[in-house]
Amino acid sequence: MMTLPVPVSSPSSKGVSLQSHRLMGRYIRRFLALGMSDVEAQRLARAVVQYTLTKRLRVQRRSLKVRQLMPVYWRRLIEVGVPLQNAKDIAEIIAAYDVLRQAPLPSQISLLKQHCRYICRAELWRPKLLIVD
Repeated sequence: MMTLPVPVSSPSSKGVSLQSHRLMGRYIRRFLALGMSDVEAQRLARAVVQYTLTKRLRVQRRSLKVRQLMPVYWRRLIEVGVPLQNAKDIAEIIAAYDVLRQAPLPSQISLLKQHCRYICRAELWRPKLLIVD
């Protein structure tokens, strides 16, 4: 488990993972090879590692949220009469849209269109779900 916004300074820092220190070491070596000073390389490596780990943590939280919503949506779809496998797929599509703003693929759009009346009955319809950029 990665824990950050704690400043990455030394391996003995509490709450900072070994993985973040390895990553920071790699970046420092790369920056030194590019001709940066020790201090510049460490500052830039610290910033890059914090950004990278914060982004990873955000992605993990979002995927957890999708996994939490899917069973709720699946149950609602089953209750209105959608077949089990289709309900699972539709629940995944809508949860990904709700959390990640991920537009459905063309094959997924056809599945949504096929079951749109059930999706509406389950109160899971999203007005912009079928709008493709």
